[in-house]
Amino acid sequence: MIQNRMGALLIVEDGKLYGMFSERDVLTRVVAQGRVPSETPITDVMTPDPECLSFDDEIVFALNKMIVGGFRHIPILDRNGTAIAVVSMRDVVAHIVSYYPDEVFNLPPDPAAGRTRQREGA
Repeated sequence: MIQNRMGALLIVEDGKLYGMFSERDVLTRVVAQGRVPSETPITDVMTPDPECLSFDDEIVFALNKMIVGGFRHIPILDRNGTAIAVVSMRDVVAHIVSYYPDEVFNLPPDPAAGRTRQREGA
């Protein structure tokens, strides 16, 4: 996960999505519980049967599931139910930003930089 800068991994067995293991699982189910990572089976600490979306679902459904469910990653399944990708909250934000690149990339580095300190008007 660290080498590939991945926040979550899909656990697949015989082509079927079995679970998902995320950085949050590391923190809450391994570190917080005092487990020894090298001695802990991933099946004991992964999220079993994670909520998923279809490849054809619109991005607003990913955003909704992530916000309502309180998670940052969601598996994407193809029409046969095979896991083909993981969409992260970062992916969703990048997609939204792609519609407004000038507005986002041309923002001042400090949010207060563009504001005047004096009130306008009489």
